[in-house]
Amino acid sequence: MQQLSPAELAGTKNLESYKKYEQGCTARRQGNAEGLKESLKLMREAVELDPSFLRAWEELFSSYMESDAADAKSQQRAIAKKLEQLNPNSAEAHAAQAWIAYEDFELARADNEFQRAVRLDPSRPRPHRRYGEFLLACGRLQEARRELGECEALEPGFARTQFWFGDCFFVERKYPQALAQYEHSLRLAQHERHTYSRLGSLYEADHQILKAIDAFAKMRALEAEEPEKITQRYDTLRLAFLEGGEPGYWTERLVQAEAESNPEKEPYGLAVFHARLGHTEQALKLLERAWQVKDPGLLDVIVDQHWDDMRDKERFKEILTKIGYRTDWPLR
Repeated sequence: MQQLSPAELAGTKNLESYKKYEQGCTARRQGNAEGLKESLKLMREAVELDPSFLRAWEELFSSYMESDAADAKSQQRAIAKKLEQLNPNSAEAHAAQAWIAYEDFELARADNEFQRAVRLDPSRPRPHRRYGEFLLACGRLQEARRELGECEALEPGFARTQFWFGDCFFVERKYPQALAQYEHSLRLAQHERHTYSRLGSLYEADHQILKAIDAFAKMRALEAEEPEKITQRYDTLRLAFLEGGEPGYWTERLVQAEAESNPEKEPYGLAVFHARLGHTEQALKLLERAWQVKDPGLLDVIVDQHWDDMRDKERFKEILTKIGYRTDWPLR
């Protein structure tokens, strides 16, 4: 019996396409903006060389999940359709449909699609990983840890699995355990910008504001923001904290968010800072607006520590119920 080549095992007979695919996977694992840019380029080349290469299309979908390009969402939907055309009964197709349903706030459909993806190919880590991330956002921590554990067993070296484990502890507000997982993630991938974002949020929650500022500045650098803008943004925040303490810091965060965000299309990013400053009515109005426009930031409302002082308020619980999230707190 003839042994299949690595390219054939991945699903292509085109060696050049397979090379592009493997190189693109490696580039994205750098965790920074340059790696993502290179991954998108290589994966597009891979599918051009072999338009039937299912896993290359799947990887391209995953890269667009991280992209902030104007056409990223439309590209995701187009690729999801392509995956369905190539193999409608594949884990890759169902996982893509699940993610789109999740971002459309169709949580029940997303859950069903994720489960189908896992059942169709339980030996691959990505369906477990995506489902674990979804379960975490929904506050279903025990189930999330189960799926992430499956992912870790199948792919022990994947750094992001460790920060998702950290997120589970973060949602429980167990900051030392969360920090240990985030640090583990960085030991595996030193340029993983998403880990620095999480570190910033953890330090904010633990009232270590100067450490939070440093972590967010590192994240921005890894996102390839201009150094002058990073310096200006975070020097201003440091000064605000040193002069006004945490209220000064949160006030400046709000000022910066108002300068950079559209309150009609992106109200969630403003709502969190009003919540931090104790502006309850304004925060809840913006949160309700976020639901009306289906602001994607709202998907993180359970994980987000900014709302901890409002979780017993009925208006807050009503919004969680509309989304389809649980309203009990603290989570276990």
